[in-house]
Amino acid sequence: MVKENYGFWLMPEEGARRDLQYLIKGLALEYDAVVFEPHLTLNIVSTSELSDPEKALDTLVKRSKKLLLKHPKLTMGKLFTQSVYLRFNESQPLTALYDVSCEVLQVPSAPFYPHLSLIYKNLEEGLKAEMRRKIQVPLERVTFDAIRVMKSSASVETKADVENWQTICEKNLI
Repeated sequence: MVKENYGFWLMPEEGARRDLQYLIKGLALEYDAVVFEPHLTLNIVSTSELSDPEKALDTLVKRSKKLLLKHPKLTMGKLFTQSVYLRFNESQPLTALYDVSCEVLQVPSAPFYPHLSLIYKNLEEGLKAEMRRKIQVPLERVTFDAIRVMKSSASVETKADVENWQTICEKNLI
C-alpha cells in the first residue's frame, strides 16, 4: 500500500502567484523539470491520521489570517523538492500559524523551514551555480492569502510523484 500525505500549503496572492508561476514554468522548461504551483508547505500529515481534511482546513482558516513574508533569499539545497528555492525568515505570525497548524492537525511540532521551491529536480552543483547567477528573485515580499490541501505520495522524489498530486480543497484567508 502506498503511503500518502495531505500537505497544507500557503498560497501566494494572485499577483505574486502569477510572477512565481512564470519563473517556475520557465525553469521547468529550461531544465526539463516538472511544472507545479508556487506554494509554501505549512504542514504535512499522513492521510491515515486525518480523516477529514476539509474540516481541518475550516478550523485552521478560522484561526488564521493573511500572511506577509518579506525578503526571500535564493537558496540551493540537496533534496529533489528543495534544489532551488526561496527561503523566508521565520516571523512571529508565521511561527504562530505553524503552531496552530500543528495543533489542528494533531502533529508534533518539528523544525520548520519556510521556503517556496522554484524547481523540483535533482541538480548537479554546476547547474545550481549557473542558476544562482541567472535567477532574479522576482519579489521583495509575498502575501499568502489562501491555504490549499493537497494529497500526494508520502515520498516526493520524481516528476511523476509531483504530476500525481491532487487538490483536495482550498480556502481564502481574511
